[in-house]
Amino acid sequence: MTHTDLPVIPASLPLSVRAVQGVADTEIHAVHHAPGPVGFDTVGALADQLCRTYGAHLLRAVVFGELTTAPPAHDDRWIWVRPTTHTGEPGTSIELMALAPHAPGDTTVARLTSGASVVTHRTLDGSRVRRFVHCLPRPAGTGTYAQVTHGLEVVEAALREAGMTPLDIDRTWFFIADIGSSYSALNKARDEAFDRWGIRRYPASTGIGAALPPGAEVSMVVEASAQETARDTETDPAEGKILTVLSTPLQTAPSEYGPRFVRGNLLRMAGRRTVNVSGISSIDAQGRSITSEDPSVCVDYAMRSLLGVLAAGGTGPQDICSAYVYCRDPAVRAAFSAYLAAQDLDFPHLLTYVPVCRPELVFEIEARAVRGEPTGTQ
Repeated sequence: MTHTDLPVIPASLPLSVRAVQGVADTEIHAVHHAPGPVGFDTVGALADQLCRTYGAHLLRAVVFGELTTAPPAHDDRWIWVRPTTHTGEPGTSIELMALAPHAPGDTTVARLTSGASVVTHRTLDGSRVRRFVHCLPRPAGTGTYAQVTHGLEVVEAALREAGMTPLDIDRTWFFIADIGSSYSALNKARDEAFDRWGIRRYPASTGIGAALPPGAEVSMVVEASAQETARDTETDPAEGKILTVLSTPLQTAPSEYGPRFVRGNLLRMAGRRTVNVSGISSIDAQGRSITSEDPSVCVDYAMRSLLGVLAAGGTGPQDICSAYVYCRDPAVRAAFSAYLAAQDLDFPHLLTYVPVCRPELVFEIEARAVRGEPTGTQ
């Protein structure tokens, strides 16, 4: 695959695909929607098709909905989230994230002993750029606090194996089986890890309720990136790593009222501009919940907040490659669908019915927007 030659998506591939090229590889996000439950072999078959088509390496698979067969115990590149507050529509949705090197040797993708994936390439000046993706669908331990603590310890060890540190973490997800009573346990375990690691620039993050695989009180995803500059050289900023915290005047930073994460961040690295928007709901600039009997009020405020963070990072809804939508019930989903239609918005997303971070809130959304960013080598 060359830098400018992406294959045409074959009609036989039942996936909606968005691909964004960088300096040495192409980031691919693909979504499949099924009207009902599917077996995990379907997920595996779709991933195999996608990777064969693009010459890509799978980094993670996320499933929203019901599976008739469980994911394999030997492969942790997956997260399975089932609805809890309503069990009807929207069926089962699958998102695959993969990376395709532009040429042999441009990029290497390695699996660590922990199951994490590490992507590595070198810029023209010899600097090494690394990207880390780690899914932990079932951390060891009993209870949310123990599982988050253990999961973050596993992440720390995997980062060390990759030649990275927790200070390189950019994005996290925490899917919690009982968010109503366990959100404080998540925050306690995360705060302790951040204090131990010395993290002061918090990552973008999502903490959301979900029905999880047997034995899991929490499922986690952690992403990190790093750039090791070659000595006595100057790296093009678009090839190296620049991480900027993003905000919106509609909402205050979550760390102002408790949880240690940011509304969003902008990652400029390896020829791509990536905006990670944390899970965002209808919370005002003073940290107070905005509620209404009309769910469209809550959806509107959350969506305007989302678009504000995207704009702060120099992107827009047209750049969204991945989005997860969390609704309390079908009425909230209908309000979200109506908002998309009224604003003429269309972007790939997975949707499920789960409780969000506060019991009075009914809607939450997160997104990743990616666009190519020319570098001095192009």
